[in-house]
Amino acid sequence: MRGKKRIDDRPATPSLMRKWGITGKLVIAIVVTIVIMVGALLLIVRSRVSDALLAKSEKLLEETTDKALQEVNAWMSGILATLETQRDTIQYEDMDIPRMTEYIKHTANQNDAYPAGIYTALTDGTLYHASFVPGPDFNSLEKPWYKDGISSEDFILGDAYFDEDSQSYVVGASGVLKNGAGEVIGVAAADVYLTSISDIVADIRLEKTGGFSL
Repeated sequence: MRGKKRIDDRPATPSLMRKWGITGKLVIAIVVTIVIMVGALLLIVRSRVSDALLAKSEKLLEETTDKALQEVNAWMSGILATLETQRDTIQYEDMDIPRMTEYIKHTANQNDAYPAGIYTALTDGTLYHASFVPGPDFNSLEKPWYKDGISSEDFILGDAYFDEDSQSYVVGASGVLKNGAGEVIGVAAADVYLTSISDIVADIRLEKTGGFSL
């Protein structure tokens, strides 16, 4: 057997080399294809998940905003209705100055939204307030809340402003004040603190968990 080469020692024939070359290229092509397909699938899944999160986020934001607006409107409507009831009590009972003064003091600290209570300014400029004592230069007739209220049967809101003493935003609410005969005698008003609105919004969560879920 000397002089003969073992079968394993024989060099690969061109057909064998060609066979492995084709197989190798096929394997490489399959691997690349799989990688591309998997990558594309991951991108599609990621895109769909992102779109789903975005759509849900937008929906939750819209629902949250609507809910906040509804609750704020309900809260503000309740405040204005209470003020109108207090104003109407003064009117229907046709209170004189002493009785009106006592009633105004009684409305103080009854509602956290307007702790100072309701107050009145008559057409002669006289102010009746539970705690505020106006100085000699104070003129109710020049105040925006008076000008707004004197022409409105219902209580309306003025412009919000920042109150330095309480460090809170406040809005004036006012409406015309009449006597028992229906004659205009001035304006009833109140300073409504907007802190409660922040509390309402803070209490609203996107979901029970406060987060998002798919």
